[in-house]
Amino acid sequence: MSGWVGRPYGSETLFSGDNMEKEMLNKLLKLGADDAIVKITDEDTEQVRFSRNKIDIAKNWLERSADVFVAVGNRTMFTTIKNFDNVDESLKMVMALAKKANENQSYHGIAKERFDYKPIEFDKKIIDADCKDYVHAALNEIEGTAAGIVLKKHIKTKIATPYTHAEDETTCIEFSIRVFLEKEVSGHRVSVATDLDGFNPAKAARDAYELAKLYKNPKTGEIGKYDIIFDPLFFGSVTNYTLGPTSAFNVEAGLSFFKDKIGEKVAPEDFTLIDTGKGLYPRRFDDEGVATDENRIIENGVYKTYLHNTSTAVKFKTKTTGNAGLFAPESWNFEVEAGDHGKDELFNDFTGLYLTNTWYTRFQNYMTGDFSTIPRDAIFYYENGEVKESWKDIRVSDNMLRIYKNIAALSKERQMVKWWYEVQEPGIAPFVLAKDVNITRSTQ
Repeated sequence: MSGWVGRPYGSETLFSGDNMEKEMLNKLLKLGADDAIVKITDEDTEQVRFSRNKIDIAKNWLERSADVFVAVGNRTMFTTIKNFDNVDESLKMVMALAKKANENQSYHGIAKERFDYKPIEFDKKIIDADCKDYVHAALNEIEGTAAGIVLKKHIKTKIATPYTHAEDETTCIEFSIRVFLEKEVSGHRVSVATDLDGFNPAKAARDAYELAKLYKNPKTGEIGKYDIIFDPLFFGSVTNYTLGPTSAFNVEAGLSFFKDKIGEKVAPEDFTLIDTGKGLYPRRFDDEGVATDENRIIENGVYKTYLHNTSTAVKFKTKTTGNAGLFAPESWNFEVEAGDHGKDELFNDFTGLYLTNTWYTRFQNYMTGDFSTIPRDAIFYYENGEVKESWKDIRVSDNMLRIYKNIAALSKERQMVKWWYEVQEPGIAPFVLAKDVNITRSTQ
């Protein structure tokens, strides 16, 4: 972590580590800010990467950053400070730029209430967990070769605005493994958790290995429309790319297929999608200091709300949902509520494709929801409840709204998922059966 060596500004008080967010806030107000936000994050991260069954990289780093937002009338400016050698000069520069900025017609202030925050809860055992031990334990469960990562984080956050002050402390741990038996034969699984009791990388390794063993002699898949069972890891990616369009900012910017959908049925009655401050990346408060809560984005199939900060809420004539990012509203963690079907029940007499993972998701049209994504690792074609073939080289080319409307069943079993960019926003997802999904070739 970058150590802060304070330098006096005239005769003013030296910035200190313990109260830096308050002192930076006061400095901005003295310099002429009408509103200001300072959020300081101290992040202790340990990463262990492995490939070909050997650890390649093991490193630990501590980083401090300060997210700063200021408003002078309707002129706004935000930045992130990572060099603390001269905070005074950095704050003066932010203020100078804010005063020269064009007026922001979309800015309607920040939250001015005081909030009751949920208690700070985190698993201290994660802080001392040995990431290398988890790699060795996982590799003992497999044959073939494997690559992956263990990542653990201990994060302390403080936020100060003219109206509120709050602190947070969280821990989480993530494990991802891809097992290879041949060049094109692989299985991928993850285990992620906010407590060590729920963390099981050895099981993830076994499951990835079993997928790879089942995935034999893959052939190029056939184009057409198929019923699909999406694994939680795959549907986590679908959900991940659903969350951006729920931001009121993206609705206004023409980047949302949920525009004008509030009150409309967009999924079957047994489908509910929630944004929550609880999860792998928990948040007690958003970037305006608003206490986070649960937002039911889609409830019983009906689209309920966009995600808001104070400014978008004013424009949409509603209330903030506690999703302010430094720049625009954003989601924290998602939860898809469990369905009524057992996982095995979904596969009974099933004919179609079981997709376990995906990557390279791209939108052809954000407004309509037309997209494509390339399934990877184990891809299975089922007939009458049995694996008939292993497939490769296919692409899902469809429409997000159509896929949601075509959901036919969700499993009772769910998994917390997070990996790389495809499930960047972590969450909890079930197995999902969707009808008549369009499949093309990945080379098209």
